[in-house]
Formats: sequence, structure tokens, C-alpha cells
Amino acid sequence: MSGEVEVTARLLRRRAAEQALWVPVTGGSMGRRYPPGSRVLVKPLARRPRPGEVWVFSDGDGHLVAHRYLRRRAGCYVFRGDSESRSDPPVDPSWVVGRVHLVDAAGDVRRPRWWHAAVPLVRAGRGRLSRASRLTDR
Repeated sequence: MSGEVEVTARLLRRRAAEQALWVPVTGGSMGRRYPPGSRVLVKPLARRPRPGEVWVFSDGDGHLVAHRYLRRRAGCYVFRGDSESRSDPPVDPSWVVGRVHLVDAAGDVRRPRWWHAAVPLVRAGRGRLSRASRLTDR
């Protein structure tokens, strides 16, 4: 399945480079900033994601997912939805389609804001701190 996911992501990156690629939002994992029924404008970039940015990628089942980038681990990217408590499974860089540039929520078109990244990044840091404190308490 990973070969099919890579091909799908490559084709979508190519399409996004040629014309606007609006992807519909169907789930609630990004919270109220990206409600179901809204859509996001995706543009491919030649650089790696930066923490806090929202990117669209193809998951292992071939579905498109828009989640916030947290970090890189073992050559893969780690993403998480803003309203999720757990990170997504590691994503191969070849599965990434592009970065979200605009959000259209019922006609309210806006850019993703960097300060919206605070929630998942703080949660990620808090998880590391709590694990570290459990190790030092022993």
C-alpha cells in the first residue's frame, strides 16, 4: 500500500503546483479552527515542515489528512490534530502533499496562525516532561 500512497501524494503535489488544490475537511481532529465542511488550500513546498505548521499528507490507508507538524523522528514526520491527545503514526516524507496556506470555513477565508500551534506543541512537551519526571522519581 505504501507505493500507492507515494504515487497519490506525488500526483497531488504536481496538481497543487499547477493550480489551486482545495482539500475538503471531513473530520474534527483539528478542532473548531478547521471544522468539518470547510476546506484548505494546499501548496507544495521544497522545504521540510516547521513545527506548528499545518500540512496535508496521505495516511497509510490513502486518505488525506491535514494535521499540525510536531517533529521529525527516525527519518519520518510526526503530526497531530489540534484536538487529538496522541500523535499520528510516523509519516514518510514522500507521503506529504503540501502545506496549508488558507482555510475556508463557511466563506470565512483566513491564513493558519502560528499561535494556534501552541496547544499541540505544549501537549507534546508536557508528555515528555511527565515521562522525564516519572523516570527521575524512581
